[in-house]
Amino acid sequence: MSRHEDRGELGRGGMSVVHRAFDPILRRDTALKKLAPRNMSPEVARQRFLDEARITGTLEHPHIVPVYEYGQEADGRDYMTMKLVEGATFADLLNEQGDERLSADCVARNLEIMMKVCDAVSFAHHRGIVHRDLKPSNVMVGDFGEVYVVDWGIALRAGDEPPERAPDTTVGTPSCMAPEQIEDPDGVGPQADVYALGGMLFR
Repeated sequence: MSRHEDRGELGRGGMSVVHRAFDPILRRDTALKKLAPRNMSPEVARQRFLDEARITGTLEHPHIVPVYEYGQEADGRDYMTMKLVEGATFADLLNEQGDERLSADCVARNLEIMMKVCDAVSFAHHRGIVHRDLKPSNVMVGDFGEVYVVDWGIALRAGDEPPERAPDTTVGTPSCMAPEQIEDPDGVGPQADVYALGGMLFR
């Protein structure tokens, strides 16, 4: 059971819900991510959640959110605690900029963010890991300029057995993915991430 005190929900996805939490021993805010699967069997969801924690936990990099711990709540639900990132997604920043994103100042700032994203993705590729869902909404930009590539929930490590999924389901975000990922999501390599990075750069 986590010692982190739950301070309320921050957001949720198809497989988990994220809460703000507080570590009373180290006296710091954290992100508490709990398994909460939708449209997925509990066994498959738990394995994918554990895979996400293991993959993210091995990617110790300045632009990837660190995982602090993994365990089970009293009710048996799996959880992981992570660094809490205060800020906005890259998608939110681009939307706020509107047409001004083509100004010299915005271009310079956005390219700096992209360089940090590329650095994180390059590190993951070096470790044999493909993100498979790179898009502006999966990049967090902190209040002090920190940049983190987040949501490694469908990442794939070279040599690992592809996670079980329902037939004909899409893995990733269709509007952001490489064509080959639509045809064979479990057979893609780093090139699929590079395609997605190119889409982010265009955006």
